[in-house]
Amino acid sequence: MLTELRTYFRRVRDALPLLDAWRPPERTPAFPGEPDSAIPAPELQWYNRAKPPRPGLPCGLRASELSCGEAEAVVAKYPDVQFIYGTGERKILYDSEKLLALMGKYPNFYLATANLCNMLFFERAEELRVAEKLLYGSFMPFFDEGAALGPLILSRLPWPLRCGIAGNHLRRLLGMTPFLLPEPPPMPELPPFLIDAHAHTQDTPGGRVFAPCLNWRTARWLSYMDSVWTQKMFFTPGEAIADPSVSSLEVIGDDCRKSGGRMFFFEVFDPNNAALSLCHLEQSLPLPECVGIKLHPAEHRVSASDPRYAEAFSAARRFGKPVMTHSWEDSSYNPAQKLSCPHLFTPHLERFPDVKFVLGHAGGRPSTLPDVTALCARFPQIRADLAGDYFHWGNLRRLRAGLGTKKILYASDCFWMDPRCMMGMLLDSIIPDEELKDVLSGNASGFFSVPGGTV
Repeated sequence: MLTELRTYFRRVRDALPLLDAWRPPERTPAFPGEPDSAIPAPELQWYNRAKPPRPGLPCGLRASELSCGEAEAVVAKYPDVQFIYGTGERKILYDSEKLLALMGKYPNFYLATANLCNMLFFERAEELRVAEKLLYGSFMPFFDEGAALGPLILSRLPWPLRCGIAGNHLRRLLGMTPFLLPEPPPMPELPPFLIDAHAHTQDTPGGRVFAPCLNWRTARWLSYMDSVWTQKMFFTPGEAIADPSVSSLEVIGDDCRKSGGRMFFFEVFDPNNAALSLCHLEQSLPLPECVGIKLHPAEHRVSASDPRYAEAFSAARRFGKPVMTHSWEDSSYNPAQKLSCPHLFTPHLERFPDVKFVLGHAGGRPSTLPDVTALCARFPQIRADLAGDYFHWGNLRRLRAGLGTKKILYASDCFWMDPRCMMGMLLDSIIPDEELKDVLSGNASGFFSVPGGTV
């Protein structure tokens, strides 16, 4: 099944009229020495506050320099200039609703898809009749072009629209002639076979990221999982992370029980409310639907080295289930992330060598890779999952070299991220099929003791 899906991905990639709308001139590689993209990218003008943009050539607006509100002011001020808004190093997924509104409001506002990883964003743009404002962009060699291609190639959007996003929309902006190659054979009907080891639900409106899955119950989740070839998904409800009085069990336990062994959950441990969290763990960990314990030092504002986390590791040892944690770098724009740096977990790993442990997000950013590699070499109980927007070009190659593919778990961070981003990154990678099968299913199946699918 993996071979069929990978073959389809490559056929569609080769048939799309790709033209890259987002390769700013001063971009630097995430990992030095990685090759740049072979996909052509046209010359654009780039917005400079010191001088007005000139009509006739699309103008790039960097999200790292202009917020959505600031970009809107520029777009409104120069209605005769076509603007393309795109990512910097920081996420643009928090602004998805504003971006959709701007595409509908301003005829001269376009959006590059680099790092535009919101779940079902392309489909929502089509529903709102603004998908013609989407322009394929990669931000290579900083981000991985496979992650940018995934939501496009693995979508069910009409072929002319996919070709438009891939490059024809940009060609029209540039006054070039669009072209349409024959559509490849349709996507193969494959049964679900992936294990997604890190996902989220949300039933409460609001939150930092728009959730297209509000109040999805078992049947709706299973239908979505089928659409992204996922046999099993391990969830942590957002409400259980945010509110210590809420358990994962009460939010999603019934859905998991009704799923026929396809939906599982992590129970949350919050060291600020250890006694209540331990009660939740005692209720949840004996259940087959509960695959382990979730820690989130950044959200709970408690350093990963804090001794209170030992309570969670002790519970995991008693019930024979893993601990999975959020891990990240010392972020320049999100100070709480430094509480989740991978090396901070060392005291617990030393004290509980028999407790299986997952570094969620694999440290989150390139700066943590040396620590992640060192920890995985020192502690055999560790695995690293790929969840999140860790789409940096060269990341997979270095994780494979430093950890080995047996220690890497496929994970999407759905609903925050579209699973097709990480799938695209993996399908487009140099990892051989036999190793990729382990990453996509086999490793999680053995580590979490849940039966895996046929890959």
